[in-house]
Amino acid sequence: MAQYSTEVESSLEFHLDSRVKKERAFEAFIRLETIQGKHLIEEVCRKRISDARKIDPSLESGNLLKIITSNAYEKACLSSSLGSIAIELEALESTIHQHYPSWLDFWCDYLIYKLRKSYQGYSCPEQAPTYAYMPRVDGYYKSELVNVSSNTELVFTPYCSQPMRLADAILMSNLQTLVRKEQWYEILLDLELSQNETHFVLTAPSIDSEHRHLISSARIQCGKSLSEWLFFSHYFNNPLWHFENSNELGQLLVQQKVTSETTTSDASLQHQLHHHTLNKNAICEIIRLAISAPRSLGLYFLYLSQKRLAEVLDENQFCTAFIITQNPAMLYFYQSMSQKSYTNLAFFSSGTEQINKGMWYLPNVRRDFETTDFRSYKTKVLAEKRSQN
Repeated sequence: MAQYSTEVESSLEFHLDSRVKKERAFEAFIRLETIQGKHLIEEVCRKRISDARKIDPSLESGNLLKIITSNAYEKACLSSSLGSIAIELEALESTIHQHYPSWLDFWCDYLIYKLRKSYQGYSCPEQAPTYAYMPRVDGYYKSELVNVSSNTELVFTPYCSQPMRLADAILMSNLQTLVRKEQWYEILLDLELSQNETHFVLTAPSIDSEHRHLISSARIQCGKSLSEWLFFSHYFNNPLWHFENSNELGQLLVQQKVTSETTTSDASLQHQLHHHTLNKNAICEIIRLAISAPRSLGLYFLYLSQKRLAEVLDENQFCTAFIITQNPAMLYFYQSMSQKSYTNLAFFSSGTEQINKGMWYLPNVRRDFETTDFRSYKTKVLAEKRSQN
């Protein structure tokens, strides 16, 4: 074990920003995992998160980004032992943290490396040049609901020159966009959600290959697994969340035939949704919406992904979709809708950003998007933004 530990430390010690040095470190960790187990880094991350929360109990209601940027996390890494997990790794922490803000950032890069490595001959373009030709023509793109657990289709992403199995491509997209860019580190602790069950997938044809290009994806959580929904998880229901007028919302849920009983308080609104839903097969949760596209096409693909999501979910007999978002463009457009299409349930504001929990009434949302082209979408988003500034 010590031999591999020394090798990892040596690999990380100098110029970790060098691709060659990083690859040596990742390779050493791969060998470490063959001895210590494949969940080695996850165990270290969970231990450090737990240590930080013990030092500062207020972090219990915070997300992982808040935790790893806290003084408590830094103190935990400097002063708390890793116990029996991997004593040899303690000596590496200071070296890793010289080049990565946290174990979670290192873990994300490590997972990306392993994914690419599993497709031999990979390369890492900044952006696949073939994405540049893609038109802003809705009919050019294909959308569908897919059980990615059993899907064997290969697709391209902007992050690897080789086509990848759809489940791997979705995971790669989630790591590159939702973890690396948007810093939703919670995804690292539940990677399986990106690689199994039902996903919405938007793809484009390739001009020089039989394999399509992955444009966007989202995990669709069905109503039968309500207790596992992100919507009802601890972080998205802590006291820092502010509910809208719960009396009006409770009545609206009954009118829309989502639930059988109304409510008059914030606390019981969650109970109403969780325990009095009339048809769990008709509701779903949309999570991990990830757009894999150049910046110049990002807003268009965000628009088209939502439009197609509403369409395919409605066609598959879903009536209501629950969604959590902090994307400003999405929020501005929802605010331009009537309450019969989108209802905001709660929000959390940290001062620099706002996260909203809400519901789509799918037939109405589908109609709204069908009567809104991309130009109109941009106009509505900008108008709503100006009205609030």
